[in-house]
Amino acid sequence: MTDHSANAIHASTPEQELQASIALLADLSQMSLALAKRCLDLQTPAKLPGVINAAIAAQVAPVAAPILAWVRLMPRTPDEVDAAHPALPAGTAEKAYHVVTTGREPGLYDDIDESDYQVLGVPHAKRRKITGLAAALAYYRAKYAAQEVAKWGTQPGDVPAPAASTSAV
Repeated sequence: MTDHSANAIHASTPEQELQASIALLADLSQMSLALAKRCLDLQTPAKLPGVINAAIAAQVAPVAAPILAWVRLMPRTPDEVDAAHPALPAGTAEKAYHVVTTGREPGLYDDIDESDYQVLGVPHAKRRKITGLAAALAYYRAKYAAQEVAKWGTQPGDVPAPAASTSAV
């Protein structure tokens, strides 16, 4: 007869298993917190030696981007904006317009992407979303009358000319 008592697995109660799991989770949590703190310490340049800081700065030197000189141009008049947006047929639902009062080309835009292009990157750009063509035109007219409509563009020499396309036939 063989003795299997040496190979027997000691049974534990569910409470003991729960306590062991909680202890393991607490240990993992503490290790994770310590690792996160160490990562933050390594990312802080002030805590790195000066030699390493210089080496990193040499490799990650900022690329000098050309600074655009923005100039103020003449915006479209309210009548020109009105002429560009014919009245909607009767019975159609009013749609929202993005009224750009300071941007590349002030006016009314019904496409958010187009209005984004008109304002993104422009100094002191202003745009407002208004429902209804009549209300949007009235808002543009009021801003134009108060001389709060501004068209901004870059000087012609600042923007590189597009490269001529070459195609092989």
